[in-house]
Amino acid sequence: MSGDRANPVRRIHLELGQVAQLQSPVAPAQRAAQARNLAKSFGLLADARLEPTANGSRLAVEQVAVANAELAVEVSTLRELIPSIPSELIGRIEVGLARLSGSGEVEMTSAEAGQISGDLTFSKFYLRAPGGPQLSASVQSVSGIAKVNSPFKSGPLGPASTLSSITS
Repeated sequence: MSGDRANPVRRIHLELGQVAQLQSPVAPAQRAAQARNLAKSFGLLADARLEPTANGSRLAVEQVAVANAELAVEVSTLRELIPSIPSELIGRIEVGLARLSGSGEVEMTSAEAGQISGDLTFSKFYLRAPGGPQLSASVQSVSGIAKVNSPFKSGPLGPASTLSSITS
């Protein structure tokens, strides 16, 4: 911790899975062996600071890196959390990506509002949402860079913000 005693800055370091693939480069002789071993291994590495501010708090994400992440969830489960999901969407939603890295910050100016800014780079993102005959979605192997710098307000569905740009 740093900062003063009444308002300390809390450092957060998180490692999950195989983080070696997310850290500094390995020697060329070891690269091929490591690539074979980690080709499909999940890894997450994050460093952040939680800082008090005059109006609330700030979460400064110094780095986040993810490799080989996949998630599948049944629409019926999501509908319990987000009732506004269209009834035509049924089945399992699958989402994943090969790599993601970024940094940014979230500043909470009150319990309901704040500012979010940051940069993300991602590769081989996919989304599959099979639905009925009138609604389905499929996005395959999208790579790009996203930037966000937007105020947000919490609502019944959680925080809402605007993505300022995305390129691929």
